[in-house]
Amino acid sequence: MVWQSVTRQYWPAGEADRVQALVEAAARQRPVVHVSMKFPDVDGSPAELYVAGPDAGPERRLAVVGDHGSPITLDHGWGSGLSDVPIRR
Repeated sequence: MVWQSVTRQYWPAGEADRVQALVEAAARQRPVVHVSMKFPDVDGSPAELYVAGPDAGPERRLAVVGDHGSPITLDHGWGSGLSDVPIRR
């Protein structure tokens, strides 16, 4: 699993490109799930959590999240079977 931090928006372009190249290289060798936290282009909108990968399919929104990851509001259709997964606060 690759977790893309929201801090990526502050990285120098070259560093972001190198990280992306590493993720793509890893994906050619084994299944990789990419989880990313993004902010929509609308001021004041909450951050969104996206997931993509071989078992997750093409990128799609998983949840709306707070600026620092919590609280998490799962989108409809996500979350079934997650009732036994502990959430650390």
